[in-house]
Amino acid sequence: AVHDASEGGVTRAAIDDDVALATSGDGGKHIRAYDTRDGELLWEGVSYSDAMPSAEARAEREVQIGEDAFVARRDVDGCGDVDVVTLAKGEVVMRSLRTGEVNWRANVRDVAEKAIWERVFVHGEVTYAVGRELETGAPCACAMTTIDGTVIGGQCA
Repeated sequence: AVHDASEGGVTRAAIDDDVALATSGDGGKHIRAYDTRDGELLWEGVSYSDAMPSAEARAEREVQIGEDAFVARRDVDGCGDVDVVTLAKGEVVMRSLRTGEVNWRANVRDVAEKAIWERVFVHGEVTYAVGRELETGAPCACAMTTIDGTVIGGQCA
């Protein structure tokens, strides 16, 4: 894998015992996992595509700019591997940390149309995305089931 200088630097990093995850690019677009023992690239992926009309892309950049990554440090969804949950452009994705295989995706954009989703984390059987409403700054939260990403509920205060 070749790092394109246009991606900029690492924007988020998360680590488990033997795997390090790094995101780069606008809004965490590029995701890569490395073996911490020898630095070998285990997998790489793209968290979203830019294939949309330019006016829509501009509007999306203004509100869906948050990104995050959280290593669960356990197999939270029953796939057999330690999992990582990522957040980019209002989409939460649960994947295997070691292989990058996507277990589920959840769209949190529908909870609040003009929210900036900034953090994601797993707590027991629930995965949470939190952020703020763009115009008022009111806190926003969305809860999903950890096993399959079903949105349980969410709102801005």
